[in-house]
Amino acid sequence: MIIKNISGSTQYVAIGQRAGRGSRFSRGRELANNATASFDDSPASLAQARALVVRGLIQIVSGPDASAEDGSRNVPASGSITLSTTGPSNGNYVILNGVKFQWAATAVGLADGVVWAGAAAVGATAAGVLRTAVNAHATVGVKLGSTITVGTDSVLPVTASAGSDITVGANYANSKLGAEITLNAATLVDGTPGKIKESVEITHTVTAGNVSATKWFVPTGVLSTPSNWIVQCRTAAGLIKPTLLCSFVFDTVTKGNLIVNDSAASTLAAGDILTIHVLGA
Repeated sequence: MIIKNISGSTQYVAIGQRAGRGSRFSRGRELANNATASFDDSPASLAQARALVVRGLIQIVSGPDASAEDGSRNVPASGSITLSTTGPSNGNYVILNGVKFQWAATAVGLADGVVWAGAAAVGATAAGVLRTAVNAHATVGVKLGSTITVGTDSVLPVTASAGSDITVGANYANSKLGAEITLNAATLVDGTPGKIKESVEITHTVTAGNVSATKWFVPTGVLSTPSNWIVQCRTAAGLIKPTLLCSFVFDTVTKGNLIVNDSAASTLAAGDILTIHVLGA
């Protein structure tokens, strides 16, 4: 089987058994984040690999146990950054998981460790430059998804991430400086540890905030742009509700985020339940 380190850091992966003397002890190897390695398909190796999968440390890329990944989901902790149409001023910043991203006229003169987020600009422009800076950062531990325009505001989905892989983040702290910047919460929220999988069925209860925003995102935990998905809406009473005027698309930046757009006719109401079935690529 082939496994991949998705822990977000270098790990010593102990899978397999030594031959001969000392055969009770696992052998293994050190793997950098996102690195892959091949191990044997013995029952002992598979059991050890499954234990590491449950802990969220590895993904089984291929092998006889790959199909066992169906049946659980690994939901990344998430949040959002909203920039008003005016946009941030030079000197404004956001701090994501301990890394400061600051808008300034130039990068010259910024303190050590501060990442330049571009010059002050209107919200949509500032959002795009901030996304580029965050997603290029090697260790911040989050990714910013495609900008969602709500009214005249620009909303950036924030999702816990390790390299190119979605991961469940600890509730990373976020803060900001600037009246034109709004964070949904002081930490990323709603992360659920589990096994990585490419087949997910989840429900999302529409909130009053969703209805007010008209556009929002639902993290599903899949790692790739899905090959197919189905979204069904029913009322709290269980009645199926047509959603022909809603659009559902998967973000191409943070690929596991389903973007819900109900701005055309406000079809959805607080308490409605979206059932989302996703098949990964």
